[in-house]
Amino acid sequence: MRCGRKLAQDGDYCWRWTGFNFGFDLLITYTNRYIIFKRNTLNQPCSGSVGLQPRRSIAFRLRLASFDSSGKIICSRTTGYQILTLEKDQEQVVMNLDSRLLVFPLYICCNFLFTSPEKRTGGSAAPGSAVQ
Repeated sequence: MRCGRKLAQDGDYCWRWTGFNFGFDLLITYTNRYIIFKRNTLNQPCSGSVGLQPRRSIAFRLRLASFDSSGKIICSRTTGYQILTLEKDQEQVVMNLDSRLLVFPLYICCNFLFTSPEKRTGGSAAPGSAVQ
C-alpha cells in the first residue's frame, strides 16, 4: 500500500491513512522534527476492529521531499526498506530530520506491507515443505 501526505508548515501532526483495515491501526506523528509510528490498540479511538495480538510487524519505506517553486527537489530523505515489530501501543521513531535541511511544504510518502502472524500447524513438517 502506498500513502502520502503534505505538511504545509512546521507543527505537530498526527494522522492515520485510510484503508488500514488489516486489523492494525497505525498512527503516524510528526513532531519536533521526528516521524513516529505508533501501533494503536487501546488508547486512541478508531473505527473497525483492531487486532490485539501481542506483536505485529510491518515492512515500510518512508520518503520525504521538498520542492522549490519550479518543481525541483530541494530536500529528499528516505529510510530505505525496514521491518518494524510493534507491541500493543508501542511507538517508534522512524526518522529524525535535520532542521537545517527541512523546507516546507514537506511531502511524505510511505510504502507499507503488513505481515500476518505466523500460523503454526500441528504437523511436524517444516514450513513450506510438502507432506506426503
